[in-house]
Amino acid sequence: MMDLFDLVNSFIEKGCGVVVDEEIGRIDDDHNPYDDEDSDVVENTMKDSLKRLFAFENGDEARRKTTLEVQKAWRRVIETNSSPSSPDLKWQLMTQLRHQGFDAGLCRSKWKRNGKVPSGRYEYIDVNINGTRYMIDILIAGEFEIARPTKYYVSLLDVFPQITVCKVIEFKKIVRMMCDAIRLSMNQQQMHVPPWRRHEYVHAKWFGSYKRFTNTYSTKSITDSNIDSKKVVSFLSFSEQNCYWSRREEFGGREFCLKVGNLTMVMNGPT
Repeated sequence: MMDLFDLVNSFIEKGCGVVVDEEIGRIDDDHNPYDDEDSDVVENTMKDSLKRLFAFENGDEARRKTTLEVQKAWRRVIETNSSPSSPDLKWQLMTQLRHQGFDAGLCRSKWKRNGKVPSGRYEYIDVNINGTRYMIDILIAGEFEIARPTKYYVSLLDVFPQITVCKVIEFKKIVRMMCDAIRLSMNQQQMHVPPWRRHEYVHAKWFGSYKRFTNTYSTKSITDSNIDSKKVVSFLSFSEQNCYWSRREEFGGREFCLKVGNLTMVMNGPT
């Protein structure tokens, strides 16, 4: 069976309507790269490809163990929050992971309006393990929801796990694949792709310019072999901290440290 990415490349080589700007990775969503016959092939291939990207079939043991740790940390965050929709849940998850010993950070991307693409901002988490960057996000199926989806497109959303942990290249493939699926679904419904579901906009959320925030909770070195999937996770209480809580921000190759007293932290929160 032809792989999805080989299929997309064949469309490009045949000039079937996909217009790519190599400098910024722009796809012209006004063109339909699929005819009726080829769309059946795409649908038969896309779901299997997506499942493989979310699976651990490539022998990445660090990713598998990290996913288990993130799932445990996320459950603890949810258990300690009365509101599951609290805007600082990702910050709390990052804090949990750093308390476990991960080199985790909260990444905040922000981009300006560019042509048809509106401005926006987004947050996700990353961890660094043995020099490899893993991207972590929660409930990302919601970032790909569209109006009047086809039955097949809904089945693709059902493939998404609650917790996504991927290397950067894997995450890029997921985003590229879902943007292709959005275009296919909306073309079949004779609808235009909205600006916030075009590839440029979706791509900017995870792969555009970002600032990385951390706190000063100590971390230990995390390697493939020493991730403990049975470790108990808990929050540090204020009494366990010194006089100050601090947050580090990495931007433009420089690191800044912001410090606030405990009273200020209680009043204002960590964001």
